[in-house]
Amino acid sequence: MRPLEEFHVEIEVLDPDENWFVIGLSVLDGPNVLAPSPLPSESEGTFVLDRSLLDGPDLLEGFGYAKPGYIWQEVTGISNDADIQRGIAERQGVTAHPQSGSMSLKIKDPAYDALANPYIGVGNKIRIRAGADFAFLGHVTRLATEYTFSGLPIMSIQASDAIARLNSITMEPRPAETYSDRINAATEAGKINRHISGSGLNLNATDQPMTALELVKSAQDSEASYVWVDRWNELHALERGEALGTPRFTFSNKREGHNVLITALQTSYDTDNVINHLTVNNMETVEGVLQTVQYTYADKTSASYYGVRKQSVTTALDPSELKAYSNFVFRQFATAQRKIKRLEFVTDEFNSPSIPDITHLDVGDTIAIDVEDLPHSAIPDYYSIERVATISHTINEQRWMTQISVV
Repeated sequence: MRPLEEFHVEIEVLDPDENWFVIGLSVLDGPNVLAPSPLPSESEGTFVLDRSLLDGPDLLEGFGYAKPGYIWQEVTGISNDADIQRGIAERQGVTAHPQSGSMSLKIKDPAYDALANPYIGVGNKIRIRAGADFAFLGHVTRLATEYTFSGLPIMSIQASDAIARLNSITMEPRPAETYSDRINAATEAGKINRHISGSGLNLNATDQPMTALELVKSAQDSEASYVWVDRWNELHALERGEALGTPRFTFSNKREGHNVLITALQTSYDTDNVINHLTVNNMETVEGVLQTVQYTYADKTSASYYGVRKQSVTTALDPSELKAYSNFVFRQFATAQRKIKRLEFVTDEFNSPSIPDITHLDVGDTIAIDVEDLPHSAIPDYYSIERVATISHTINEQRWMTQISVV
Protein backbone atom coordinates (compact mmCIF):
# COMPACT_ATOMS: atom_id res chain seq x y z
CA MET A 1 0.00 0.00 0.00
CA ARG A 2 1.06 3.61 -0.38
CA PRO A 3 1.53 5.12 3.10
CA LEU A 4 -0.23 8.41 2.37
CA GLU A 5 -3.04 6.82 0.35
CA GLU A 6 -4.09 3.66 2.18
CA PHE A 7 -2.32 4.05 5.55
CA HIS A 8 -4.19 6.27 8.00
CA VAL A 9 -3.79 7.38 11.60
CA GLU A 10 -7.11 8.69 12.91
CA ILE A 11 -8.44 9.99 16.23
CA GLU A 12 -12.10 10.20 17.20
CA VAL A 13 -12.90 13.85 18.02
CA LEU A 14 -15.94 16.03 18.54
CA ASP A 15 -17.69 16.72 15.25
CA PRO A 16 -16.56 20.22 14.21
CA ASP A 17 -19.99 20.67 12.55
CA GLU A 18 -21.06 21.95 15.96
CA ASN A 19 -18.41 24.68 16.29
CA TRP A 20 -17.08 25.57 12.87
CA PHE A 21 -15.73 29.01 12.24
CA VAL A 22 -17.55 29.96 9.05
CA ILE A 23 -16.44 33.00 7.07
CA GLY A 24 -19.23 35.54 6.83
CA LEU A 25 -21.27 34.06 9.69
CA SER A 26 -19.04 34.20 12.77
CA VAL A 27 -18.65 37.50 14.61
CA LEU A 28 -15.11 37.97 15.88
CA ASP A 29 -15.77 40.88 18.22
CA GLY A 30 -19.33 40.12 19.29
CA PRO A 31 -21.07 37.67 21.59
CA ASN A 32 -21.61 35.05 18.86
CA VAL A 33 -18.03 33.93 18.38
CA LEU A 34 -19.09 30.78 16.57
CA ALA A 35 -21.62 30.50 13.78
CA PRO A 36 -25.22 29.80 14.77
CA SER A 37 -26.60 26.26 14.53
CA PRO A 38 -27.78 24.79 12.29
CA LEU A 39 -25.17 25.79 9.73
CA PRO A 40 -25.97 26.00 6.04
CA SER A 41 -25.46 22.61 4.41
CA GLU A 42 -22.27 21.95 2.50
CA SER A 43 -24.33 21.58 -0.66
CA GLU A 44 -25.07 25.31 -0.43
CA GLY A 45 -21.40 26.09 -0.96
CA THR A 46 -20.42 27.07 2.59
CA PHE A 47 -16.64 27.39 2.86
CA VAL A 48 -15.43 25.79 6.09
CA LEU A 49 -11.84 25.99 7.34
CA ASP A 50 -9.94 22.80 8.24
CA ARG A 51 -12.62 20.50 6.87
CA SER A 52 -11.67 17.87 4.27
CA LEU A 53 -14.19 15.57 2.62
CA LEU A 54 -11.65 13.77 0.44
CA ASP A 55 -11.76 10.62 2.55
CA GLY A 56 -15.57 10.42 2.41
CA PRO A 57 -17.87 9.00 5.09
CA ASP A 58 -16.66 6.51 7.68
CA LEU A 59 -17.88 3.17 6.34
CA LEU A 60 -16.14 0.91 8.86
CA GLU A 61 -18.41 -1.32 10.93
CA GLY A 62 -18.62 -2.20 14.61
CA PHE A 63 -16.23 -0.31 16.88
CA GLY A 64 -14.96 1.44 13.73
CA TYR A 65 -17.96 3.74 13.63
CA ALA A 66 -17.51 7.12 15.26
CA LYS A 67 -20.07 7.55 18.03
CA PRO A 68 -22.85 10.15 17.64
CA GLY A 69 -21.49 13.70 17.71
CA TYR A 70 -17.95 12.56 16.81
CA ILE A 71 -15.94 11.97 13.63
CA TRP A 72 -12.62 10.29 12.84
CA GLN A 73 -10.03 13.01 12.24
CA GLU A 74 -7.01 12.13 10.15
CA VAL A 75 -3.69 12.88 11.90
CA THR A 76 -1.40 11.17 9.43
CA GLY A 77 1.62 13.45 9.01
CA ILE A 78 4.36 13.96 6.48
CA SER A 79 6.33 11.44 8.53
CA ASN A 80 4.95 8.72 10.81
CA ASP A 81 6.78 6.26 13.07
CA ALA A 82 4.66 3.73 14.94
CA ASP A 83 5.43 0.84 17.29
CA ILE A 84 2.59 -1.53 18.22
CA GLN A 85 2.69 -4.38 20.76
CA ARG A 86 -0.32 -6.67 21.28
CA GLY A 87 -1.02 -10.18 22.48
CA ILE A 88 -0.86 -12.68 25.30
CA ALA A 89 1.94 -13.73 27.64
CA GLU A 90 3.37 -16.70 25.78
CA ARG A 91 5.48 -17.78 28.77
CA GLN A 92 2.58 -17.93 31.21
CA GLY A 93 2.31 -21.70 30.97
CA VAL A 94 -1.12 -23.19 31.49
CA THR A 95 -2.91 -19.88 31.03
CA ALA A 96 -1.44 -17.30 28.69
CA HIS A 97 -3.02 -14.20 30.16
CA PRO A 98 -3.89 -11.26 27.88
CA GLN A 99 -1.50 -8.32 28.09
CA SER A 100 -2.37 -4.69 27.58
CA GLY A 101 -1.74 -3.76 23.96
CA SER A 102 0.11 -0.50 23.39
CA MET A 103 0.98 1.85 20.56
CA SER A 104 3.62 4.57 20.40
CA LEU A 105 3.33 6.99 17.51
CA LYS A 106 5.36 9.99 16.35
CA ILE A 107 3.86 12.39 13.81
CA LYS A 108 6.12 14.98 12.19
CA ASP A 109 3.88 17.72 10.82
CA PRO A 110 3.52 21.45 11.56
CA ALA A 111 -0.27 21.02 11.80
CA TYR A 112 -0.17 18.96 15.00
CA ASP A 113 0.74 20.10 18.49
CA ALA A 114 -0.43 18.58 21.77
CA LEU A 115 -1.28 22.06 23.10
CA ALA A 116 -2.73 23.58 19.95
CA ASN A 117 -5.52 21.13 19.09
CA PRO A 118 -8.50 21.45 21.46
CA TYR A 119 -10.17 18.28 20.18
CA ILE A 120 -7.38 15.72 20.65
CA GLY A 121 -6.79 14.61 24.22
CA VAL A 122 -6.32 11.72 26.63
CA GLY A 123 -9.18 9.22 26.34
CA ASN A 124 -9.90 9.80 22.65
CA LYS A 125 -10.21 6.66 20.55
CA ILE A 126 -7.35 6.20 18.08
CA ARG A 127 -6.78 3.78 15.25
CA ILE A 128 -4.17 2.85 12.66
CA ARG A 129 -6.03 1.83 9.54
CA ALA A 130 -4.83 0.02 6.43
CA GLY A 131 -7.69 0.46 3.98
CA ALA A 132 -10.85 -0.67 5.78
CA ASP A 133 -9.06 -2.76 8.42
CA PHE A 134 -7.02 -2.06 11.53
CA ALA A 135 -3.55 -2.76 12.84
CA PHE A 136 -4.44 -1.12 16.16
CA LEU A 137 -7.53 0.29 17.85
CA GLY A 138 -7.46 1.80 21.34
CA HIS A 139 -7.56 4.95 23.47
CA VAL A 140 -5.02 7.78 23.81
CA THR A 141 -3.17 7.70 27.15
CA ARG A 142 -0.50 10.39 26.56
CA LEU A 143 0.22 13.33 24.27
CA ALA A 144 3.50 15.24 24.05
CA THR A 145 5.17 17.57 21.56
CA GLU A 146 8.85 18.04 20.83
CA TYR A 147 10.24 20.84 18.65
CA THR A 148 13.14 20.36 16.27
CA PHE A 149 15.82 23.05 15.83
CA SER A 150 13.86 24.40 12.86
CA GLY A 151 10.69 24.63 14.97
CA LEU A 152 8.90 21.68 13.36
CA PRO A 153 6.75 19.98 16.01
CA ILE A 154 6.87 16.21 16.46
CA MET A 155 3.77 15.01 18.31
CA SER A 156 4.15 11.79 20.31
CA ILE A 157 1.04 9.76 21.08
CA GLN A 158 0.76 6.74 23.32
CA ALA A 159 -2.35 4.57 23.41
CA SER A 160 -3.60 1.32 24.96
CA ASP A 161 -6.26 -1.22 24.05
CA ALA A 162 -9.29 -2.64 25.89
CA ILE A 163 -7.22 -4.69 28.36
CA ALA A 164 -6.12 -1.48 30.09
CA ARG A 165 -9.77 -0.46 30.41
CA LEU A 166 -10.69 -3.79 32.04
CA ASN A 167 -7.98 -3.17 34.62
CA SER A 168 -9.63 0.10 35.69
CA ILE A 169 -13.09 -1.32 36.49
CA THR A 170 -13.95 -2.88 39.87
CA MET A 171 -16.38 -5.82 39.95
CA GLU A 172 -18.37 -6.90 42.98
CA PRO A 173 -18.24 -10.58 44.08
CA ARG A 174 -19.86 -12.86 41.54
CA PRO A 175 -22.36 -15.70 42.10
CA ALA A 176 -21.79 -19.23 40.83
CA GLU A 177 -22.02 -19.14 37.03
CA THR A 178 -20.53 -20.54 33.85
CA TYR A 179 -17.19 -19.51 32.38
CA SER A 180 -18.94 -17.70 29.52
CA ASP A 181 -21.26 -15.84 31.92
CA ARG A 182 -18.28 -14.60 33.95
CA ILE A 183 -16.39 -13.40 30.86
CA ASN A 184 -19.60 -11.75 29.66
CA ALA A 185 -20.05 -9.91 32.96
CA ALA A 186 -16.49 -8.53 32.94
CA THR A 187 -16.56 -7.40 29.32
CA GLU A 188 -20.06 -5.96 29.66
CA ALA A 189 -18.81 -3.79 32.53
CA GLY A 190 -15.93 -2.62 30.30
CA LYS A 191 -18.27 -2.07 27.32
CA ILE A 192 -16.16 -4.42 25.21
CA ASN A 193 -17.51 -6.64 22.46
CA ARG A 194 -16.63 -10.30 22.97
CA HIS A 195 -16.59 -13.63 21.16
CA ILE A 196 -16.88 -16.65 23.49
CA SER A 197 -16.74 -20.03 21.80
CA GLY A 198 -18.83 -21.95 24.36
CA SER A 199 -20.29 -21.94 27.86
CA GLY A 200 -17.26 -23.68 29.42
CA LEU A 201 -17.14 -25.10 32.94
CA ASN A 202 -19.31 -24.15 35.92
CA LEU A 203 -17.46 -21.76 38.24
CA ASN A 204 -17.98 -21.26 41.96
CA ALA A 205 -18.86 -17.88 43.47
CA THR A 206 -16.14 -15.34 44.26
CA ASP A 207 -15.76 -13.86 47.73
CA GLN A 208 -14.23 -10.42 47.17
CA PRO A 209 -14.23 -7.51 44.71
CA MET A 210 -11.68 -7.58 41.91
CA THR A 211 -11.00 -5.70 38.71
CA ALA A 212 -12.73 -6.82 35.53
CA LEU A 213 -9.33 -7.95 34.22
CA GLU A 214 -8.69 -10.02 37.36
CA LEU A 215 -12.13 -11.58 36.93
CA VAL A 216 -11.32 -12.51 33.32
CA LYS A 217 -7.97 -14.00 34.35
CA SER A 218 -9.48 -16.02 37.21
CA ALA A 219 -12.16 -17.40 34.87
CA GLN A 220 -9.44 -18.18 32.32
CA ASP A 221 -7.35 -19.96 34.98
CA SER A 222 -10.31 -22.18 35.84
CA GLU A 223 -11.00 -22.99 32.20
CA ALA A 224 -7.27 -23.31 31.30
CA SER A 225 -8.02 -21.50 28.06
CA TYR A 226 -6.80 -18.70 25.82
CA VAL A 227 -8.18 -15.14 26.01
CA TRP A 228 -7.00 -12.19 23.92
CA VAL A 229 -8.06 -8.85 22.42
CA ASP A 230 -7.97 -8.54 18.64
CA ARG A 231 -7.08 -5.54 16.48
CA TRP A 232 -10.76 -4.45 16.50
CA ASN A 233 -10.45 -4.11 20.32
CA GLU A 234 -12.81 -7.05 20.86
CA LEU A 235 -12.17 -9.88 23.32
CA HIS A 236 -12.00 -13.56 22.33
CA ALA A 237 -12.30 -16.40 24.86
CA LEU A 238 -11.79 -20.06 23.96
CA GLU A 239 -12.84 -23.16 25.86
CA ARG A 240 -10.34 -25.59 27.38
CA GLY A 241 -8.53 -27.71 24.82
CA GLU A 242 -10.08 -26.01 21.80
CA ALA A 243 -8.34 -27.27 18.68
CA LEU A 244 -6.42 -25.08 16.25
CA GLY A 245 -8.26 -24.19 13.06
CA THR A 246 -7.10 -24.14 9.46
CA PRO A 247 -3.89 -22.09 9.06
CA ARG A 248 -4.61 -18.60 7.81
CA PHE A 249 -1.09 -17.97 6.50
CA THR A 250 2.00 -20.11 5.88
CA PHE A 251 5.34 -18.61 6.90
CA SER A 252 8.36 -20.04 5.10
CA ASN A 253 11.95 -19.37 4.06
CA LYS A 254 10.89 -20.33 0.51
CA ARG A 255 9.24 -17.74 -1.72
CA GLU A 256 6.68 -20.12 -3.19
CA GLY A 257 2.97 -19.71 -3.85
CA HIS A 258 1.33 -17.52 -1.22
CA ASN A 259 3.94 -18.12 1.48
CA VAL A 260 4.92 -15.20 3.70
CA LEU A 261 8.70 -14.92 3.48
CA ILE A 262 10.50 -15.11 6.85
CA THR A 263 13.31 -12.57 7.23
CA ALA A 264 14.45 -13.82 10.66
CA LEU A 265 13.45 -16.51 13.14
CA GLN A 266 14.19 -17.58 16.71
CA THR A 267 14.18 -21.20 17.82
CA SER A 268 13.47 -22.42 21.32
CA TYR A 269 14.18 -25.52 23.37
CA ASP A 270 14.05 -24.82 27.09
CA THR A 271 12.13 -25.50 30.29
CA ASP A 272 10.50 -22.08 30.59
CA ASN A 273 7.06 -23.49 29.79
CA VAL A 274 7.50 -26.86 31.47
CA ILE A 275 5.07 -27.55 34.34
CA ASN A 276 5.40 -30.71 36.41
CA HIS A 277 4.35 -29.45 39.84
CA LEU A 278 0.95 -27.77 39.99
CA THR A 279 -0.53 -25.92 42.98
CA VAL A 280 -4.24 -25.22 42.65
CA ASN A 281 -5.79 -22.63 44.98
CA ASN A 282 -9.44 -23.51 44.55
CA MET A 283 -12.27 -21.29 45.76
CA GLU A 284 -15.06 -23.52 47.09
CA THR A 285 -17.71 -23.76 49.79
CA VAL A 286 -16.72 -25.83 52.83
CA GLU A 287 -19.42 -26.36 55.50
CA GLY A 288 -21.33 -23.40 54.13
CA VAL A 289 -18.33 -21.05 54.08
CA LEU A 290 -16.68 -19.83 50.89
CA GLN A 291 -12.93 -20.30 51.23
CA THR A 292 -9.76 -21.15 49.33
CA VAL A 293 -8.55 -24.75 49.51
CA GLN A 294 -5.10 -25.73 48.22
CA TYR A 295 -4.37 -28.88 46.18
CA THR A 296 -1.05 -30.07 44.73
CA TYR A 297 -0.35 -32.39 41.80
CA ALA A 298 2.92 -33.63 40.32
CA ASP A 299 4.30 -35.42 37.27
CA LYS A 300 7.23 -37.30 38.82
CA THR A 301 8.70 -38.49 35.51
CA SER A 302 8.96 -34.95 34.19
CA ALA A 303 10.31 -33.64 37.50
CA SER A 304 13.08 -36.25 37.61
CA TYR A 305 14.18 -35.34 34.06
CA TYR A 306 13.81 -31.55 33.99
CA GLY A 307 13.83 -30.77 37.68
CA VAL A 308 10.82 -29.42 39.54
CA ARG A 309 9.05 -26.76 37.48
CA LYS A 310 6.26 -25.17 39.51
CA GLN A 311 3.09 -23.38 38.48
CA SER A 312 0.38 -21.97 40.75
CA VAL A 313 -3.16 -21.19 39.59
CA THR A 314 -6.29 -19.86 41.26
CA THR A 315 -9.49 -21.60 40.24
CA ALA A 316 -13.17 -21.70 41.17
CA LEU A 317 -14.08 -25.28 40.27
CA ASP A 318 -15.88 -28.21 41.81
CA PRO A 319 -13.12 -30.27 43.52
CA SER A 320 -14.08 -33.28 41.40
CA GLU A 321 -12.85 -31.34 38.34
CA LEU A 322 -9.33 -30.77 39.61
CA LYS A 323 -7.76 -34.13 38.72
CA ALA A 324 -8.85 -33.74 35.11
CA TYR A 325 -7.48 -30.19 35.26
CA SER A 326 -4.03 -31.35 36.37
CA ASN A 327 -3.99 -34.13 33.75
CA PHE A 328 -4.73 -31.58 31.04
CA VAL A 329 -1.91 -29.32 32.26
CA PHE A 330 0.66 -32.12 32.37
CA ARG A 331 -0.31 -33.40 28.90
CA GLN A 332 0.32 -29.92 27.55
CA PHE A 333 3.36 -28.80 29.52
CA ALA A 334 5.22 -31.67 31.21
CA THR A 335 7.65 -32.01 28.28
CA ALA A 336 9.96 -29.35 26.83
CA GLN A 337 9.27 -28.66 23.16
CA ARG A 338 11.66 -27.89 20.32
CA LYS A 339 10.01 -25.20 18.23
CA ILE A 340 10.36 -22.03 16.22
CA LYS A 341 9.16 -19.47 18.72
CA ARG A 342 9.40 -16.09 16.98
CA LEU A 343 9.32 -14.87 13.37
CA GLU A 344 10.03 -11.60 11.59
CA PHE A 345 8.73 -10.64 8.15
CA VAL A 346 8.17 -7.62 5.91
CA THR A 347 4.50 -6.68 5.95
CA ASP A 348 4.81 -4.01 3.25
CA GLU A 349 7.54 -2.07 1.43
CA PHE A 350 5.09 0.77 0.59
CA ASN A 351 5.86 0.32 -3.12
CA SER A 352 2.43 -0.66 -4.39
CA PRO A 353 -1.11 0.73 -4.04
CA SER A 354 -2.46 -2.70 -3.00
CA ILE A 355 -2.83 -3.70 0.66
CA PRO A 356 -1.15 -7.05 1.45
CA ASP A 357 -3.40 -9.66 3.06
CA ILE A 358 -0.80 -10.21 5.77
CA THR A 359 -1.68 -6.82 7.30
CA HIS A 360 -4.84 -8.60 8.55
CA LEU A 361 -2.90 -11.15 10.65
CA ASP A 362 -4.15 -11.06 14.23
CA VAL A 363 -3.44 -12.40 17.70
CA GLY A 364 -5.11 -15.81 18.10
CA ASP A 365 -4.89 -16.68 14.39
CA THR A 366 -3.77 -20.18 13.39
CA ILE A 367 -0.68 -20.17 11.16
CA ALA A 368 1.65 -22.73 9.60
CA ILE A 369 5.44 -22.52 9.82
CA ASP A 370 7.33 -24.33 7.04
CA VAL A 371 11.14 -24.10 7.01
CA GLU A 372 13.36 -26.14 4.66
CA ASP A 373 17.12 -26.18 4.01
CA LEU A 374 17.86 -23.09 6.07
CA PRO A 375 21.35 -21.88 5.00
CA HIS A 376 24.19 -21.99 7.56
CA SER A 377 21.96 -23.77 10.08
CA ALA A 378 21.58 -27.24 11.55
CA ILE A 379 17.80 -26.81 11.78
CA PRO A 380 16.13 -29.81 10.14
CA ASP A 381 13.11 -29.43 7.88
CA TYR A 382 10.39 -28.06 10.14
CA TYR A 383 6.62 -27.83 9.82
CA SER A 384 4.16 -26.96 12.57
CA ILE A 385 0.76 -25.37 13.10
CA GLU A 386 0.67 -22.74 15.84
CA ARG A 387 -1.42 -19.97 17.37
CA VAL A 388 -0.19 -16.36 17.19
CA ALA A 389 0.54 -15.14 20.73
CA THR A 390 2.03 -11.67 20.23
CA ILE A 391 2.32 -9.22 17.34
CA SER A 392 4.82 -6.37 17.20
CA HIS A 393 4.64 -3.83 14.36
CA THR A 394 7.36 -1.30 13.50
CA ILE A 395 6.15 1.17 10.88
CA ASN A 396 8.11 4.03 9.29
CA GLU A 397 8.21 5.84 5.95
CA GLN A 398 10.15 3.07 4.21
CA ARG A 399 8.55 -0.18 5.33
CA TRP A 400 6.27 -2.02 7.73
CA MET A 401 8.05 -4.78 9.67
CA THR A 402 6.28 -7.29 11.90
CA GLN A 403 7.43 -9.80 14.50
CA ILE A 404 5.20 -12.51 15.93
CA SER A 405 5.59 -15.15 18.62
CA VAL A 406 3.53 -18.34 18.87
CA VAL A 407 2.17 -20.67 21.55
